[in-house]
Amino acid sequence: MKPEDCRSLADLAKFPFTAKSDLRETYPFGMFAVPMDRIVRIHASSGTTGKPTVVGYSAKDIDTWASVMARSIRAAARARATRSISPTATGSSRAAWGRTTAPSGWG
Repeated sequence: MKPEDCRSLADLAKFPFTAKSDLRETYPFGMFAVPMDRIVRIHASSGTTGKPTVVGYSAKDIDTWASVMARSIRAAARARATRSISPTATGSSRAAWGRTTAPSGWG
């Protein structure tokens, strides 16, 4: 699949999607898109409803997410009373916030 293969919403059905069951079946690190030496942060669910799901983030992932969050917050902050909701998975938003609060040299 290539980006140019997606020309309409109907084309999205052609693309493979990752389901939570895929993450559980390849537990713990089978679905990582980069080698382990490029993973700088790992988040996992508690596994209370089954096998935990594990997500690994590269430094680029975290920098990209931090930039997206910063842009979203900036765009929403048009007035003092403006409120913003970030409807993302907890693990994803923690990755971005962790980047902004982690000590230097963390990875």
